[in-house]
Amino acid sequence: AAPPVVGDSFCDVNAGPLPRLPEWGRNVVSPERILAQPGGAALNVACNLQRLRGDTALYSGIGRDAFGDMLRVHLDSLGVRLIEADSDEDAPTGVCMVLSGP
Repeated sequence: AAPPVVGDSFCDVNAGPLPRLPEWGRNVVSPERILAQPGGAALNVACNLQRLRGDTALYSGIGRDAFGDMLRVHLDSLGVRLIEADSDEDAPTGVCMVLSGP
């Protein structure tokens, strides 16, 4: 088996395209649904390697929360083996907020 992909796993929360990017302290309503999707460079590489050749593992830290559960389900559905990094059990899953403009 190939060595595992090592690195970050995030939940990308995508909002947009927005009519304009918000100013500090102001709200902008997204005209589209806001989506939570698996992301992070290492997670994306592991998923694509799995699709191309199979037998892929990912070594990454993922929290014990709803975002982490979503990432685990995604990895499992593709057959990517997750090797979890030792971490604080209370550490949250990384989240990346993605705001796109026109």
